[in-house]
Amino acid sequence: MDYAAILTILVITTFSGSAGALALKKGMNDLPQLSLKLVLRNGWIYLGSFLYILSAVTNIVLLKFLDYSIAFPMTSYDICLDRYY
Repeated sequence: MDYAAILTILVITTFSGSAGALALKKGMNDLPQLSLKLVLRNGWIYLGSFLYILSAVTNIVLLKFLDYSIAFPMTSYDICLDRYY
């Protein structure tokens, strides 16, 4: 696989994980009280869950082409992205 494809997967992994965390945070903050019924009706929770799953799947694909010692520090930039929001 060429470097452009690996870099694309890396960017998707990083940003989908960060966006997923932000969507889950927004969804939980929008709830007036914590109940399963309200959680299941919240679209932000579904979006955040989908983005987290996308991040996990692309991370698994990424690990097929990069060593863990290289891939993990590169995908940890989502921590920096989450700090500002």
